[in-house]
Amino acid sequence: MISNVLVVCAGNICRSPMAEALLHRVLKDYDVDAVRSISVSSCGLTAVVDSPAAELAVEVMDECGIDIRAHRGRQIDPQLVDWADLVLVMEESHRKAIHRLRPSSRGKVFRIGHFDSIDVPDPYRKPKEAFIAALGIIRKGVAQWAGKIADAHSNQKELG
Repeated sequence: MISNVLVVCAGNICRSPMAEALLHRVLKDYDVDAVRSISVSSCGLTAVVDSPAAELAVEVMDECGIDIRAHRGRQIDPQLVDWADLVLVMEESHRKAIHRLRPSSRGKVFRIGHFDSIDVPDPYRKPKEAFIAALGIIRKGVAQWAGKIADAHSNQKELG
């Protein structure tokens, strides 16, 4: 069963903090206790360690009623990958990088846009519209993954 979800992007200051916070919020709304108690965390492949979330990421999340000001960037490591039952990445290249870092992760690393076969473009150093567009893709992916996770818990089956 899924108990721990790790969300990964490049710098861990834009996409993954937004996705982490949104997934956490969505999972808390489920009626299934096991789903509400899932741990969600994030990190980056080339993290801006200890840096706060990008100002525009904070702004667009504020507009969703979610505060990510406490977020601090964290670098991925093999132990974080091992901790996670599911790893959600923003781009296909991120999935491949995690497989190189931890070959045993195959089968648990997927793009957040997996169901639509889409990457989430990096909005770093781009205008607010790029953050809004990235959040739109993240929002759809989070809804799809949360549904899959909840179904897996309800039916006691794997995500496959």
